[in-house]
Amino acid sequence: MKEERQPAPSARQDNALGPHKALMKETTGRRLLMAIFSFLVLLQLAYLAWIGNGLGKLSDGFSEANALRAAQAYLKDGLASHHGLPRQLYGNRFPGQGMVKDHIDTNGLVPLQFRQGFPPDQANPDNWVYTHYPPGPDYLCAIMGRFVGLNRLWLLRLLPLSLGLLAAAVFFRALTRSFGVDRAALIAAACLVLPMFNTYMPGLHYQGYSFALLLLQMSCLIQMLWQPGRARLWSWPLFFAFGFLQGWLSFDQFFVVCLISLPFWLMRRAEGSQPSVRWLFWACALPSAGFALAHILHFLQVAAEFGGIHPAFEEFRRTAAERTGQSNPVLPQTLQALLGRDTSQLGYFGSLALGGYYYLREVLILRGLHFGPFMFLALVAALPVVTFRTTRVAVITWRKQRRIACLLAWPGPKRALPAVGAALLVSLAWWLVMPAHVVGNSHITVRHLFVLYFFLLLTVVRSISVGEAPSADSGTVAASKP
Repeated sequence: MKEERQPAPSARQDNALGPHKALMKETTGRRLLMAIFSFLVLLQLAYLAWIGNGLGKLSDGFSEANALRAAQAYLKDGLASHHGLPRQLYGNRFPGQGMVKDHIDTNGLVPLQFRQGFPPDQANPDNWVYTHYPPGPDYLCAIMGRFVGLNRLWLLRLLPLSLGLLAAAVFFRALTRSFGVDRAALIAAACLVLPMFNTYMPGLHYQGYSFALLLLQMSCLIQMLWQPGRARLWSWPLFFAFGFLQGWLSFDQFFVVCLISLPFWLMRRAEGSQPSVRWLFWACALPSAGFALAHILHFLQVAAEFGGIHPAFEEFRRTAAERTGQSNPVLPQTLQALLGRDTSQLGYFGSLALGGYYYLREVLILRGLHFGPFMFLALVAALPVVTFRTTRVAVITWRKQRRIACLLAWPGPKRALPAVGAALLVSLAWWLVMPAHVVGNSHITVRHLFVLYFFLLLTVVRSISVGEAPSADSGTVAASKP
């Protein structure tokens, strides 16, 4: 599982600015990077104060209410109660928040549609178990609640927040060691301004934990591919651990966690190195095995609760039918009115189209809560790099007749387009396989597009160089070479 590495190629000979030089002094870059991270910490503390002691305002308060009710049940009856499955309708906390809105009927019972094949006593909301997600987030809330209680929510948020900040620090450090502090600072700044990089960090459900684990996994991949001398044998068991922990938190991160090594591998090959196919196999297989183990354990929990493998299989089959577009995906009323037909059964392609519309809307709405204008800007900036060999832009000052030239030239013998395409595939794989789940949860699954955003950034930042060209008439000049 060793990487077969060749020295990185020098900058292209037709680069008018010469080899890619540092964009700023090292001391300036370090100060900028420290300022960016310090601002991230202050921003998160201000965000934590804004949330206060209530449910998350931008971090899926719906799921937080469910997890906190499940934690209350665990604290009363133990983590092993109901074979470890969460009871997210337990008690009377957060009325009207989360699943209690539609999972309890006027008689105070769980409707039959939500407990097909369940034991009879689970008509009682306090006994009803949730089977659609692994119980990782609920366990974490219960474990924290054991030490600090479940009333001070701001205190519970310190664990996911601390993990998120630690992961960001490790991520920025890996970028610095592999690409230089100047380019790491640019990537860090582009991450800082991205809304989704910040909104879920103190969240009590899985999203904040999952994103922190993704940053750590990406850091390991960067180190192994760009700094093989620093790679350690224990990096491989880490990939298995990342897969298992992500699998114990959720299921929709599957393709992101298990396939993210592919665009990194392609990016390194585009630079002229030759990481082996065997390396890629293990980098994908280990997290896949960990993810699979987590869900096998979850399946066994459900089988133990339902009294056998067959009823557990039927429950998972019904869940899969819902999430592949075969069972009543919900269409917004405005679109229903526009379509003017029965949309209770969209099917696979209908759900695919609607989920794609949600994703595209999030990318194009410049004031969106996940990407703002920055995904669109990254796409525009990366387009010349993946299309042309060299793109030059010259800006000439009016008074001093100085011509500042910006060059975008990918510093490798192969194009970066396959790596960016693989990042797009990894980001959209869940939408392609589970479109009905995306329709109901696009506010969560659209975050998979961070993989694409990062590789767009990396492509641009690795390609950019700035210098001074001979003076000319005032104005702006742009040129590209295919």
